[in-house]
Amino acid sequence: MPYKLIVVENLAKLASDMADVYVSYNYPRTCAENVNTGLKLSESDYICVITNDVIVKDGYLEALLECFREPNCGIATLESSQFGRSAQNKIVEMFFGGIWFIPKKIQNEIGLWDETFRHAFDDADYWVRAYQQGYKIYMNKRVVVQHDVGARTIKDINPDFESIYNENRKRFNDKHSGCGLRIFEIQK
Repeated sequence: MPYKLIVVENLAKLASDMADVYVSYNYPRTCAENVNTGLKLSESDYICVITNDVIVKDGYLEALLECFREPNCGIATLESSQFGRSAQNKIVEMFFGGIWFIPKKIQNEIGLWDETFRHAFDDADYWVRAYQQGYKIYMNKRVVVQHDVGARTIKDINPDFESIYNENRKRFNDKHSGCGLRIFEIQK
């Protein structure tokens, strides 16, 4: 499957030789800022976002596309090795923020990530907003990606991560409280 690789890095220059489009910042940026940079640069009909702590296998793009056979699928993802899970031949309504795939048309409807979230709950906010637009998130459990949790995270550069996390949890709960969505209840 042909693709264009857009890499957005900050405080590192590890993947410049791998990217078709490469953006590097010499200062700390949030995940939401980096994701938004990539979303804005993408000119493709489909966008696949992969964080720096996920390693994919052959067939991952095809597995992501299979999710769009499900009704109202707006975002597709894959199973993560994070909790010792193994491959299963099924697609379920579930989310994982380390790798996700979205048609550009749907991304434009939902919008960009909310950059007021700093390093936590930015993905959860996006998932709720997708559901509010009438879309669902499906996970293809047939392909399990390796998830080396926090290979490089804000914890590395900001010792105050716990208070940032709690602040973002409050922001998320305040923003989406009363939305009536199951996905909110899972995330809060």
